[in-house]
Amino acid sequence: MIKLRHLLIFLFICLLYSVGAYVIAGCIHHDEHFQILEFANYKRGLLDAKYLPWEFEARLRPTLQPTLALMLLNFFDLAGISDPFDQAFLTRLISSMLFVFSAFRLYRVLEKEFTSPFFKWVYILLSFFLYIFPLTATRFSSENWSSCFYVLAFSYLYPFVRRGDSSPISFKQSFIAGALFGLSFLFRYQTAIMIFGLALWLLIFHFKLFKYWLSMFMGFAFVLVIGFFLDHWFYGEWVSSAWNYFYVNLMEGKAASFGVEPWWWYLSKIDFSKYMIILNGALLLMISFFAFVKFRHPVTWVFFPFLIAHFLIGHKETRFLYPLLVFVPFMVSATLQYLARITKSERAIAGVVIPLLVINAFAVVATSVTPADNSTEIWKFIRTLPDKPILIYQNNPRFYYALNDGKHAITLWFYKDDHSVTVRNKNSGSGNEAGEDTLTYAVMYSGEEAKWGRELKPVFDPQPRFVKALNYRNWMRLSNSEWKVYSYNKHYFN
Repeated sequence: MIKLRHLLIFLFICLLYSVGAYVIAGCIHHDEHFQILEFANYKRGLLDAKYLPWEFEARLRPTLQPTLALMLLNFFDLAGISDPFDQAFLTRLISSMLFVFSAFRLYRVLEKEFTSPFFKWVYILLSFFLYIFPLTATRFSSENWSSCFYVLAFSYLYPFVRRGDSSPISFKQSFIAGALFGLSFLFRYQTAIMIFGLALWLLIFHFKLFKYWLSMFMGFAFVLVIGFFLDHWFYGEWVSSAWNYFYVNLMEGKAASFGVEPWWWYLSKIDFSKYMIILNGALLLMISFFAFVKFRHPVTWVFFPFLIAHFLIGHKETRFLYPLLVFVPFMVSATLQYLARITKSERAIAGVVIPLLVINAFAVVATSVTPADNSTEIWKFIRTLPDKPILIYQNNPRFYYALNDGKHAITLWFYKDDHSVTVRNKNSGSGNEAGEDTLTYAVMYSGEEAKWGRELKPVFDPQPRFVKALNYRNWMRLSNSEWKVYSYNKHYFN
């Protein structure tokens, strides 16, 4: 029977991630949008291929997730949900629930390694409330979906490994594990490094019989064949998107053309401001310590090869490491339990842990309502306007994709409608005249409006009111969503 406190915790988890899925609109990286939703829009017949990013022409994007997006969008249409913002929210909501399910599965198979009830509670709290999760886990992104399916595969396989040779895995079970790993790979090809790390650990410490490897390979290959046919259906030709991805990005150096960073770049992106230096510093120390005290643990062999490989790859983005985050709660909690055991003082370790959990609690609230880039929301406002020409002044690069005309670069066709929108740089001083029938607006960030005085009147703010009330004195640092749309009551902006 489910205990009341467990039910309340589960409902709170679902509520937190639902709020995150709603408030954290837009995307962390534009690939999340252009290589999934716009790909699906193309396959729905709503977009010409010439408006897709270069990855489409290069045939290097796996099409499993765009096909899934296509199915979801068609289902939403059948259900009468046609608004693109509602559709995008539902894809994020589904993604967040998939994360909750996979994180719970991982917790269930690893909780048996905790002998202390206190550290087991620390593990379950961090499994769902590590401060970064509301941002990363609510994404309909390849990183999130690949991570979720990898965790499901790991969680399915690990109980058989933990029991040892006394209860070996069957041919069918290893086939299913291989298929789940294959799905993870098809969502994001970089997962191959994590699969390799676990395979190496299994080869050294566990599976020695050829039949187990054969059945897992068969399951993995079965999914790859499905992906091969999906690519053919989606692109209209026989193509290996996995090989194209490897060849174009690594052999031809396309990925490096977007920027090359030193190996320590990821460390420089960690938030070490104010109280976060305490929390993130402690997390880094415990993750590093885990590698030494738990060297033979499979999580070590999954986590660190993936991390080291991305340290060595020249082109770096923080989202590349998101698939590793789901293992951090276990690594931290296991390290704390180990320290309590060797110091013979669980109370002393708890005295250190509780302040860290308090800092994390504030951080998780802030993360749950902090959009990464909600510039797409401007089209929520534009879609409500009369059918008249629209002139918008702006000068912030964050709106490059949101307000691009789509003639010279990709833009957010998924959210756009038939409004005629012209965009001008508000600092150009060109004096472009708006017609009598033109609706004129300015888009700018907090603080910029003061220089324009009474000529500007705010008409749209994407940030929910409850977030503004919660963000007393901007303690959550919500700069990414501190922009507004202003009406302009003159013919000339300058």
